[in-house]
Amino acid sequence: AARVGDMHRLPCTSDWADVLYASHCFEHAYDFERVAHEVVRVLKVGGWLFAAFPVHFTPTTHDRYDFVSAAGFLAWFHPARLTRLWNRDTPTEVAVLARLEAK
Repeated sequence: AARVGDMHRLPCTSDWADVLYASHCFEHAYDFERVAHEVVRVLKVGGWLFAAFPVHFTPTTHDRYDFVSAAGFLAWFHPARLTRLWNRDTPTEVAVLARLEAK
């Protein structure tokens, strides 16, 4: 079942989600370190994360995080291990699919 809530405090129990989908929202986070922690908390080991986000822009109060690349995005989730399964890079956007291997 789909859930909607604040990405800084996801309204889900730990190890709840098999799949998390986030398209053009993570760049707006106030505290992406906290968001990355929440993603790892609610995603089951073996679960998938899909994210799409703009890249190569000057951060503002609206678009706060430029992750630059799939690798730059996934680095935020350390020490959890997310394995990149697929990504698409364009000059202005990255999309990435990763699996949580370990927390």
